[in-house]
Amino acid sequence: MDNNIILKSKIFKVITIFALIFFPFLIINKTLDSDTWFLLNSGRFIMNNGLYTTEPFTIHANFSFIFQQWLTDVIFWNIYKVFKETGLILFIYMEIILMNFIAYKLFKLISENNDLTSFIGVIVLDVVSSMYFVTRPQISTMINILLFLFILEMYARNNNYKILFLLLPISILEINLHCSIWWILLIMTLPYIFEFKKINIYQLGITGNSSYKKRYLIYIDFLILISSLINPYGIEAPLYLFKSMNSPYSKSITELQSPAFASKCGLYIILVFGILIIRRIYINYSKTSFNNKIQLRYLYLLLGTTILLFNSGRNVTFFAIGASVYITYCFKEVKYNEFICKLMLII
Repeated sequence: MDNNIILKSKIFKVITIFALIFFPFLIINKTLDSDTWFLLNSGRFIMNNGLYTTEPFTIHANFSFIFQQWLTDVIFWNIYKVFKETGLILFIYMEIILMNFIAYKLFKLISENNDLTSFIGVIVLDVVSSMYFVTRPQISTMINILLFLFILEMYARNNNYKILFLLLPISILEINLHCSIWWILLIMTLPYIFEFKKINIYQLGITGNSSYKKRYLIYIDFLILISSLINPYGIEAPLYLFKSMNSPYSKSITELQSPAFASKCGLYIILVFGILIIRRIYINYSKTSFNNKIQLRYLYLLLGTTILLFNSGRNVTFFAIGASVYITYCFKEVKYNEFICKLMLII
């Protein structure tokens, strides 16, 4: 290999590592989120009194309640008790760095070891989801989703069903860290289950995949459902989402409402789909060697997370994952050159 190419490759890797570590510091919220005080109070209560099934903080008697983020509450309180606000923000910062490196490994798998495209995918992920770089359990949920997708991608490539058992500890961790969002892990398996070879839309460059057995994914989904019961509240934890959706108070929570197109979430949707439409036009009307086929599971992931975002503004974190995965795969044949290397170094 040419020494100049090796040098450029090393420079790019240094830039990538530096950016994955430093970029989150620029966009993380460096003050405690307003909801954090409830989490800290809950963590303190759990450490002193144990887990309750009645709400301990209001004047209402016998108000049915579970600590749906009990493990997050305990972790946050113990960090805050020793290191105060700075320690809690630093913990979230370290979580984001971990998330970035997991995402980078996932995107390298999807892009077939394209460093540049994987790097761009992480930046897209960070920018779109940055409004939730706060002291809440969203980052731990994103880490679990990315780990889930990484294992599913590995299975789609090697067809070794044993690797799917790694999904179970992630499921158990999520049901205890953030049980109201646990169902998203199960949803993330659906694009892989319904990616059938017979579904092909050649005009749009979309193709299915039959190289891995779908039945094992159905089997593991059943075990994932059972694993959700491994928590202090049993069946109440996985059912929490459905019970909370019926609450009249949810209508007064801004982040649970559908985002307007004039909002930041609307802008992200327009930008992502605008980029993909331009790419499609470019491929159709130019003599390019780019891969003309999109795997159906990545399209499912993008469209599914977009629907989730239309439903609720806080689902922008899921859209960030779906969009970054899709963009990474679409541009996997883009290669870095000397100009890109220098430009990134300057930035």
